[in-house]
Amino acid sequence: MGIKKRIIIVFFLMIFSSLTKIVVAAHPNNEIVMANQLVNNYYHTLLLEDLSGFLNLLSDDVVHEINQGSTEIGKAKFKIFMEEQFSHGKINIKDLIVLTSEDGQYATSRYLCSGKYSKSANGYPPAKGQLWELPVVTFFKIKDNKISHVAVYFNEKDFVHQVS
Repeated sequence: MGIKKRIIIVFFLMIFSSLTKIVVAAHPNNEIVMANQLVNNYYHTLLLEDLSGFLNLLSDDVVHEINQGSTEIGKAKFKIFMEEQFSHGKINIKDLIVLTSEDGQYATSRYLCSGKYSKSANGYPPAKGQLWELPVVTFFKIKDNKISHVAVYFNEKDFVHQVS
């Protein structure tokens, strides 16, 4: 086979390979759909402050990496954390983007989170009803249709600056 034929075959294989990836992305598999729905339900229950519904989405041994803080394990600790978070004022989320791995075991989200700082927290300025808005990124690990790991990241210095 001549070099021209080889180049043409390689070229068509590259095009076919690219089209196959596009078709896969345009038609997500069941794992992607389920993971995406799970993460969206996470935010839905969070915004409703539906703690029971929120906790039902988590595995019993969920790992929670707290932004610029410790790592906690288990629903009981996550529950205490969320009760404290809910006590500081209602949050809003806009521009939510959720991306999932092809196997549905990992997901990430990016969104703008805003709220009114209505109750002082230890180590932060006094609350006076200050409005704030921050971009947030969260990474998820999913196992057996439950969220088994949550890692949340935002710019804490920017938050402090906004509520100071």
